[in-house]
Amino acid sequence: SVHDGGDQGPFLQLTRDRTTTVPSKYILTKTHCNAFCADCKPKNYLETPRSFEVSCRSGKRALIDETGQLAKQAVTYDQSLVAKAVHMFRNPLDNVVARFHLEYNTAKSKKGSIWMETHPYNQTGFATWCKEMDDTSLLPTMRWIDPELMDLLRKVPCHQEFFRYVQWHNLAFDVTRGRGVPVHVIHYHDYSENFEGTLTNLLEFLELPRTGKVEPFHAGKEYGSYYTKKQRGAIKRLIQEFASVDTWENVKDYAF
Repeated sequence: SVHDGGDQGPFLQLTRDRTTTVPSKYILTKTHCNAFCADCKPKNYLETPRSFEVSCRSGKRALIDETGQLAKQAVTYDQSLVAKAVHMFRNPLDNVVARFHLEYNTAKSKKGSIWMETHPYNQTGFATWCKEMDDTSLLPTMRWIDPELMDLLRKVPCHQEFFRYVQWHNLAFDVTRGRGVPVHVIHYHDYSENFEGTLTNLLEFLELPRTGKVEPFHAGKEYGSYYTKKQRGAIKRLIQEFASVDTWENVKDYAF
């Protein structure tokens, strides 16, 4: 644990041949919170600010059980430990394709070669993945989706993925504002466009000194070409429709 007596976390990751010291003020932890499941029903990804906030502080720890076997235990650390937040954004067009890549890599061990053959690691595989999810999506049938929104959803490939993207960022802002937690927003492209400035600003926000060797940043690919012009326009309209003021302010300038 990063603090004495913290059996509920957060925890340091044990890394071979590396000694980690805990800073005196703040330590950056990583969380994906919740509401990001793929190919799932709305009941599995619709969240309230409360349920989302709890999920951000929750995880699992490894321990030895009574039989001497390695087991996992669910943990949730106290909200008083959260003093600041770093909020990361990536272009939604790239983010959703990255979600497909994650699904593809998971399929290597869980879904077998047939799934990988029908979902190649390219634009064709991505389009197939989106269509399968769109064909079974229950989001357009929700009570609060009016005919106009339903029509817009059907024009957006992977519309559930884009809805979850917007909901996640909306909830993240809701939680930090509700808790009065100072927030530092970073966009993925900030690292490639101004690595030194982005790093310096982050360290200043965390009140941490710059020590050790800085690993180089390897920028990911951009995937706007995976969508047609009409699809990109529909995606932008869908995001604007569901986005909070803070979320839209941070995504409106992306190249759709």
